[in-house]
Amino acid sequence: MMDASERKIAALSEEIEKLRLKTNVKEKLLGKTLREFDMIGQKLAQKQEELRRLNTQLEIAKDLLKQSFQRYVSAQIVEEILQRSEPVNLQGERKTVSILLSDIRGFTTLSEQMEPEDLVQFLNSYFSAMIDIIFEHEGTLDKFMGDAVLALFGAPVSHEDDPLRSVKAAMAMQAKLRDLNDIWRTNGKPSIRIGIGISTGEVVVGNIGSERRMEYTVIGQDVNYAQRIEALTKDLPANVLISESTYERIKEHVVVEKFGPLAIKGKKDPITVYGVMGFVRT
Repeated sequence: MMDASERKIAALSEEIEKLRLKTNVKEKLLGKTLREFDMIGQKLAQKQEELRRLNTQLEIAKDLLKQSFQRYVSAQIVEEILQRSEPVNLQGERKTVSILLSDIRGFTTLSEQMEPEDLVQFLNSYFSAMIDIIFEHEGTLDKFMGDAVLALFGAPVSHEDDPLRSVKAAMAMQAKLRDLNDIWRTNGKPSIRIGIGISTGEVVVGNIGSERRMEYTVIGQDVNYAQRIEALTKDLPANVLISESTYERIKEHVVVEKFGPLAIKGKKDPITVYGVMGFVRT
């Protein structure tokens, strides 16, 4: 039989063994926990790397969007598109826009008088000045059609005063042309006159085309009306003509001369157009 001291030693040994077993269990749990933390850290690092890749791809996509859209709209509009919480629909939607079409009067005669290289340089300087003005008024360049410029106000980004913006842009284009003509005459180059027609109405705007070539453009009757109205500047004493729908939206801001009723191709009934003479002083 064990005496009292032996029993104490045995009890202590048992306690030590229990502590050792508990320690082993804790060490195993700690090791497992550390391994789990290590795995979590690795997964977190992978997610962070994936996030960095996605951010890089996003920045590349933004740069591509800027490069693409800055051919059509101002840098300010591009930034507005990128900052919007709601995506801009580029796949085709109905929108009310103001359509501006400008055309050089007597371009055929002008092209016959100039060498092709001189004509290209001449047109580039003219187009650059006109597009700058359209962008300043937050319009969108739709396309060049020979010597004509087609611009939109109200797509892809809309403003409450898009019709007025379009008319202000048209008047600024005419004012800039007077300055250009002075420079061209001084340099022995011919001066030109442009006619501008503006129509406002509902159209379909968006990316239109094929997989090989897409173009952000507009389709609708008001595109044709803008062309027909612009053509009337050849015969009427006004270089900027606007449709009645445009006039009704901005009549408190402009001084106009009324023309009509007039028959135009594509319209069953005669129309009334307004020549813009200036703006109402406030």
